[in-house]
Amino acid sequence: MVNNLLSNAIKFSKEGSKIEIDLLQIGNSIQLKIKDQGKGMMQEELTQIFERFYRAGSQKESEGSGIGLSLTKELVELHNGEILVESEPGEGTTFTVILPAIRQNTTALKEYHVIDYQKLKNTENVSKIEQTNQQTETVVKSVLIVEDNVDMQHYIASCLKDYKIHLRRMAKKVFQLLLKLILI
Repeated sequence: MVNNLLSNAIKFSKEGSKIEIDLLQIGNSIQLKIKDQGKGMMQEELTQIFERFYRAGSQKESEGSGIGLSLTKELVELHNGEILVESEPGEGTTFTVILPAIRQNTTALKEYHVIDYQKLKNTENVSKIEQTNQQTETVVKSVLIVEDNVDMQHYIASCLKDYKIHLRRMAKKVFQLLLKLILI
């Protein structure tokens, strides 16, 4: 969640501009605010910003698939939280994530999973889409991961170890190709 919001703030801000990150405990909630001095968005764009594959007019010239904010919202809601956005064109955007605080005496977080970043980079089951193993007699299900962020590609691939993984960047080009293939 934080990675996506922060990387968007960096991506859409001018070099040298200020990005504010505030983390507050308010009652039984934790509030995270990420405020940038970037391009900002118009009000009509804000109503669609969390829709999967939607890219605001000011974002269409940059790389990305338009899925990050949708997934961020889903993650926030899975944690019984909410995400809010405020923006002014030319002034910047503020995302506010509000999550329930978990006290130390609770048993909600007994187990946690630590991800070894170096292992993600060396995922053995990752292959390029052109590389296929036609000599395999057993059918192995394949997954196409279309993600512009290489670290995110490797993370997703590490979660899908039982599948043959095909990686691609430049989501826009892949989707255009898929549309052509489907329509043929």
